[in-house]
Amino acid sequence: MSALPFNNNPAYLRGNFQLEPVTALLKLHAELACFLLIAFFFVGSAFIENSEKERVLANP
Repeated sequence: MSALPFNNNPAYLRGNFQLEPVTALLKLHAELACFLLIAFFFVGSAFIENSEKERVLANP
């Protein structure tokens, strides 16, 4: 048994958040991740454009 009060495993030292399952899921569904990224970009652009139109129409 270790004299240290914690495990020396690198996963433990990273905060016990393991990226392997996340990266495996992204590799398995890369097209879904790309689609969501593109959709987020277009929805964000539309939202910004709409808010700019409202601002201009409110203060001509």
